[in-house]
Amino acid sequence: MVIAGILLFVYPASSLTAAVRLLGFAVLLYGAIGLVTGLTQKKESRSMPSLIYFALFTMAGIVLIANPGFIISIFPIIAGVMIAVSGVESLMRALKLKKRGHERGLLMVILAVITIAFGILIFANPFATQALLVRVFACGLIYNGVVKLILSVI
Repeated sequence: MVIAGILLFVYPASSLTAAVRLLGFAVLLYGAIGLVTGLTQKKESRSMPSLIYFALFTMAGIVLIANPGFIISIFPIIAGVMIAVSGVESLMRALKLKKRGHERGLLMVILAVITIAFGILIFANPFATQALLVRVFACGLIYNGVVKLILSVI
């Protein structure tokens, strides 16, 4: 998360576009392989729902590659939810440790609550420019990655 955050912070627009296109390529490849596999099977063992499923994946991959702006436009929602969910997961773990009397339990709870607040802020307030939002998300990734490292060592 820390490395991804640094790359997104330094190169916000190109990193995001490249990531969406890479995702599109993976989705396209998955769909195309499924289609080819399904179409090369004997007619009686072909599954029409599977062919439709893989055709949809293939089309989704093409859309992602050709128009990464769509995913980028819903990025604030996805990013905020991901960070908030990660914070909730950290909070649950921190509360268990605090309940057991862990010496740094309160610190861990505070860090987790900050992570949740950061996720909610990104979700609720999609800033004026995409680059700024990506940089804020990058800071969230860096922060979340560092917190996860601290929590895994403690």
